[in-house]
Order: sequence, then structure tokens, then C-alpha cells
Amino acid sequence: GAMAALVASAAIYAVAHLVRTRTRVEIRHLNLAAGARNLERGLRGLTTLRAFAGFVGLFLLGLVLGRGFQVTATVYFSAGFHAGVVFAWKSGRRAAAAAPQAAHWVWGYGWPPLVSGAAAWVMLCVALPMVGRLSGAPLKRQSS
Repeated sequence: GAMAALVASAAIYAVAHLVRTRTRVEIRHLNLAAGARNLERGLRGLTTLRAFAGFVGLFLLGLVLGRGFQVTATVYFSAGFHAGVVFAWKSGRRAAAAAPQAAHWVWGYGWPPLVSGAAAWVMLCVALPMVGRLSGAPLKRQSS
């Protein structure tokens, strides 16, 4: 039902954001295996504790974004919320650079920053049940 779809979409959202490599690849000729190699490199990075912290934060963010879509039946709330998180991350990079010894529970434990910290997990857990009120959508019961 709706709950299973929400959990599945949040998991896909989290993994899709985590499976990326930092390596720049310059393609000089047709290489049909380039995508598979890049995916393999990205998946290799998912076995760390930092990746787990990132997965938790992205999964929670995916739940909030997905719930926003379920409640409003539009992407506007989710797109705006996502834009706000990206803005906070980009702004927070400057603050984090100014305070390199800042606590990881605030700035995160690696990739992705901001949502991989426990402070963000708490805020996302608080935001999740409030999505209806935050979005301004009329409250209605979702069938599961």
C-alpha cells in the first residue's frame, strides 16, 4: 500500500544519492562497460559507517519528501523542501569551513553532509509527522 511505496521510494532515493563516485572520468572512445565500472566503484563506497550515516539521513529525507507527495498529490512541497535542504547544505559548507572542528553530529559524517548528522535525523523525524501541516494541505487519512 501507501506505506510500502513510501518506504521503497525513500530507500531508492537514498541509494540513488549515495551511489556516486568522486572520480572524474574522461571518455575518449566508446566503452560499453564504463557505466558498469562507475556503478561498481560507487557501490564499493556503501560499505562504510559514513555511508550508513548518509543512508539514514537520506532515507529520512526521502520519507519526508515522499510523504509530502502523498499528502499534497503534487511535487511542489517536496521540491521546495528539497531545495531548502540543498540551500542549507550549500550555505552550511561555508560555515563548516569556518569551523572545521565542529561536531559531526551537526555537520554530518561524510557524504552527504548535513543529512548524515544526528541533528538532521532528529529534525527530519520531527518534520515527518508534521508534513501535512507544513505543506498547508488539508489533512486527510491515507489508506495503507
